[in-house]
Amino acid sequence: MVRRITGELVGLAERAAAEAGKLLGNARRALRHAEVKAAELAAVPDEVLTTTRSVRKRLDLTRSVPMQLVRECLQLALQAPTGGNSQSWHWVVVTDPQLRATIGDYYRRSFARSRESASYAGRLGDGSGSRRAVQARVASSAEYLAERMGEVPVHVIACIEAGEELPAAN
Repeated sequence: MVRRITGELVGLAERAAAEAGKLLGNARRALRHAEVKAAELAAVPDEVLTTTRSVRKRLDLTRSVPMQLVRECLQLALQAPTGGNSQSWHWVVVTDPQLRATIGDYYRRSFARSRESASYAGRLGDGSGSRRAVQARVASSAEYLAERMGEVPVHVIACIEAGEELPAAN
């Protein structure tokens, strides 16, 4: 009788070990899947930060930008290195609607001159079909922004100190 009970216990233990092995295998596969997903998600900020052209047409120009967020962005920008650690920059933050509209007018006029240049994105697609398609998207996105620059809720303008008088057109 002891042998029969021992045999049954050994059989139960072997079946339990087999089930545990299956569960462990499933857990390992789930963990590998989670690691892959985590790596994909970690790449998202880099992708967002390196594809700014892709967001121009999706900007929500009606949503206000909290001034605290602008301050945080400027604090990050101040970490950028400068030649000789001179940090000879200033920042102008424009929220006034009339001033933003004026900035938009200047931007639109400058963009119109740029559109006529040989280096304009819409003219650079002389290569393959895919290159032409990319350049057409870049040009379309830039034109979209040029028409709406004055509607952007906050303009943060970087200014540098110039050692000499700049030309009148600059």
